[in-house]
Amino acid sequence: MHWKQRRIIGYSAVAMLVALGAIGCTSDVEVWPQERLLGRGIPTFRPDDESRTPESLAVEEPAGALTLRKALALALARNPALAATSWSVRAAEARALQEGLPPNPEVRAQLSQFAGVGEYRGARYSEQSVRVSQIIELGGKAAKRRRAARLEAALCGWDYETKRLDVFTETTKAFVVVLAAQKRLAAAQEMQDTAKHILSMVSVRVRGGAGVGLELEEARIELGNSRIELDRAQHAMGSARGLLANHWNEKEPRFQKVTGDLEDTSPVKIPAWEQVAAGIENNPDVSRWETEDLMRKAALEREKAKSIIDVRVLLTGERVEDTRDYGFNAALEIPLPVFDRNQGSISEARRNCRKTPYERKAAVMLATAALRQAYQSLSVSRREVNLLKTEVLPAARAACLALKEGGLTDLQLMKAQRTLFKARVRQIDALEVFHVSLADVERLTGQAIGDFTPPDRPNVAAEKKPHADAPEK
Repeated sequence: MHWKQRRIIGYSAVAMLVALGAIGCTSDVEVWPQERLLGRGIPTFRPDDESRTPESLAVEEPAGALTLRKALALALARNPALAATSWSVRAAEARALQEGLPPNPEVRAQLSQFAGVGEYRGARYSEQSVRVSQIIELGGKAAKRRRAARLEAALCGWDYETKRLDVFTETTKAFVVVLAAQKRLAAAQEMQDTAKHILSMVSVRVRGGAGVGLELEEARIELGNSRIELDRAQHAMGSARGLLANHWNEKEPRFQKVTGDLEDTSPVKIPAWEQVAAGIENNPDVSRWETEDLMRKAALEREKAKSIIDVRVLLTGERVEDTRDYGFNAALEIPLPVFDRNQGSISEARRNCRKTPYERKAAVMLATAALRQAYQSLSVSRREVNLLKTEVLPAARAACLALKEGGLTDLQLMKAQRTLFKARVRQIDALEVFHVSLADVERLTGQAIGDFTPPDRPNVAAEKKPHADAPEK
């Protein structure tokens, strides 16, 4: 092919690409939503490049005591489900990049009338041709595809924020369960020690003739019951520790205990229901619907753009070997939208837009119902905790003290201790429900309970702390 011919074809191909304009321009859609207040500031795994892994945050589980803050840092850094969701966002970003690219040009080279017989022997009378073709998308298709894809990636970003809050909340609740299990184990151990002591005293009295065999049997029954309760508490403790460590993908927990004040609920000020209900708008399950609405509208515009026909431009250069003559052909291919005008996809996208407000209302309805249930549980458990703390437990302790000073039998004292033990376990149960309900309320509103009401001290808001700071004191 003559050098002039190659140059002309090359210039034509470049001009064809320039005619595409600004297809594939960068979208201004932000993929990662702003973090909710809950848990903000705790390092969370988010892949900035291909080489980053959850281990790169270098958060190690302690071998001794574990605080809530450390447990949350471990879970947010090393939870595999959260890491997988973050990579889904990155994958969606890459998909959006691909969607914004224009079609590739096509080049076809052809050699005809050669390697025959007679005059067509060899390549003397052969004809050579090179064709360059390019589809020019009209209606801003690439830009609209890219915008819709970026908004889909933004929805993946909301999925990540939802998963982050879920991991935060479930880890907090698992921590509270371990803390409560420690309290139950300590109470069960104390109850068994008391039962052993009373059995020993009863045995001495029976051998000395001051007691009867029935008392000894009743003391043994109490000891057997206390052993069963201690065994259950130990198994519950082991299970709770394993479930907590599982949140950061650890098969066997390294920590020996968790530290926190389960009983101190005074820092938690429960706001009015109206204040809490207004926090539903911060719930990522609700906030995401604004992006969902934009995405569906962008999808509608994308489908409308597909109904606009595209143009294929063809430029062909031909050369005859015998005469050394060459020439060019230009063609324009335009499809006729007779049958397929993308009308079905446009109608589907329009109807998806119509259902968006109803789906958002349904999401608000479900979140509000769950929030109301958690709020009621929080309020009821707070009243139960206060009642047990101010009336039931003091009365049970006073009864035990009176029995000790009144010179009653060991078995009567044992029954009083049993009543006190049950009251303590009930208090632990109520405290566990309180902190678990608090975690649910904060998850559903996306913020700590203290963010609803003014702080008691001017410097409390200097550092945002995670939920269940009360158990961590």
